[in-house]
Amino acid sequence: MYFKLALRNAKRSITDYLIYIMTLIILFSIMLVANFIALIGNIQAGFQTLALPLLITVILLILVNYINKFMLKQRSKEFANYLLLGLERNNLILLVLVEFVVIGIVCFFICILLGFLLTNLIARNQAVNGASSLFLKVVGQTLILFFIMELISLGLLKRSIQRLTIKQLMIEKKRNQPLNKTGQQYGTSILIVSGGCLFLSLIGIVVLPEKFAALLVSLIAIPLFLTVVAFYQFLFGKIANLRKAKTEILYQKDSLYLAAGVTANPRTEIMMNSVFCVCLLFSTMSFIFGTLLFQPQIKIFDINNQRWMGFLQISLGIIFIILSGERYGAN
Repeated sequence: MYFKLALRNAKRSITDYLIYIMTLIILFSIMLVANFIALIGNIQAGFQTLALPLLITVILLILVNYINKFMLKQRSKEFANYLLLGLERNNLILLVLVEFVVIGIVCFFICILLGFLLTNLIARNQAVNGASSLFLKVVGQTLILFFIMELISLGLLKRSIQRLTIKQLMIEKKRNQPLNKTGQQYGTSILIVSGGCLFLSLIGIVVLPEKFAALLVSLIAIPLFLTVVAFYQFLFGKIANLRKAKTEILYQKDSLYLAAGVTANPRTEIMMNSVFCVCLLFSTMSFIFGTLLFQPQIKIFDINNQRWMGFLQISLGIIFIILSGERYGAN
């Protein structure tokens, strides 16, 4: 019964869900292609790409969670009306989750078709042997990551619906999410710890043997991402405290207006700006490093491995540029 009702609601709200569906298809396709690139890079040249699927999955999880919250805000009054008409909250949660799961599964199957076309183009261009078997392996890996991502994002969505009262649902579309003091304290602590790990990783890449340095290169994306998130947490917290202090600086020109705009919904802005910053940073580094590796006068690896590394870096640069564009496309 709930499946039919959820399917009917999805069809009825197809206009509202069009951007949501297109965004999911693009994000899942990126995840599949990124996993394929990481796999062939590991097989063809032995590059360590351990952190790449994890980093992209984390970024996609943040973006999916953001658009899930956006859809919740858009339909919050509808959900409040369901509760006022007598629908139990648990049944409402089940209805919403089934609806999102159905849409997610449909988008995932569409992304498999798109991913098959894109990975075949990559395989033909790079003369990869056994592309079909590699694609099936990548689909399996992507399916696991998709399941984990959906489980976490839908769990967060369920928690949000459980915590919202009918009154809050009625005004959810216009409600802000201020940054609490605990979040500011954790942000400062995480900034110190993650920044220290990033600094030690950079030193290790320089001084440790090649085997251990390569492992650190594959893992350095994790402390880098945490450092960026913690930095924005720290920055937004300081701006919020400055606004509360009502200092004279805020009354100069448009400072008060800008501070209010920044601190109106800081929790969402912290994560979305962190995603944009990390994607822009990685895309810039990937394009620069990939371009250098294609220069014949620069010899870091053997010719075949260096060509593969250059291809991987430029491919990753394109992926991160698309992800950074999705940050604003979701808005």
